[in-house]
Amino acid sequence: MSVRVPSTGLVMCVRTNGEAGEWIRFGASLIHEDDLVNHVAVLHHQDETGRWWGIEGRPGGVGWVDATSYIESQYTISNEREVISSDVRLKVANTMAGLLGVPYDWRAIGEDAVRDLHLPDLWAEKWKGLVAPGHVVCSSAAAVAYRDSKLPYPSNVDIAHVQPADWADFLIQNHYD
Repeated sequence: MSVRVPSTGLVMCVRTNGEAGEWIRFGASLIHEDDLVNHVAVLHHQDETGRWWGIEGRPGGVGWVDATSYIESQYTISNEREVISSDVRLKVANTMAGLLGVPYDWRAIGEDAVRDLHLPDLWAEKWKGLVAPGHVVCSSAAAVAYRDSKLPYPSNVDIAHVQPADWADFLIQNHYD
């Protein structure tokens, strides 16, 4: 679909290359969720050259990403149609910036695989309060930023286990109907 109007605080569900992305999309298909995307990033700012930068959870921890390829990809699904004030967009961006360096949540990835494979509910776990998590994945980082900014986010599972497919299905249902 690509992003026509990039803006601070925008959530982007994207498709990345590689074996890990293929496994994430395969897992989504097993639970009958959107399997075109496998990653989530949030736009943060545009630099002096006009390039957009985002923040994403990834192996190695939450970090910066040049969002150009995400914005231009035909697979990208975003909430660009959602009306969000500039103050709230800035809060989302600041929350994401506060997560920079937070380690990747390998346990949640394993628990998501258990969920996707329809194994017993070993993956159930709840986060409480509005504190930054000790570990995140790409989609849970975006969910934390949206929750803390009092914006809607996928709540079909607990926040630690929000997957890219959950975001994609949520955005499609709420912004593309």
